[in-house]
Amino acid sequence: MKHLESIPQYQEALDRLNKAKREEYRFIAGRYKHEPVDIFVLAMGWWAIGVLCGLIVAGIIAGITY
Repeated sequence: MKHLESIPQYQEALDRLNKAKREEYRFIAGRYKHEPVDIFVLAMGWWAIGVLCGLIVAGIIAGITY
């Protein structure tokens, strides 16, 4: 059985995937380059959502165990 790395189609597909990933990162970086505040606001929003979910889960666990 051949190793996957030795198959040219596999290598080609891997290169395409990496290129797509790089372009996606470049797109995200280009999109948010001029708006550092937006990234901060988004991060705070996700942080707040995470805290709320954590509190809800903690409340459920406390309610079950008590």
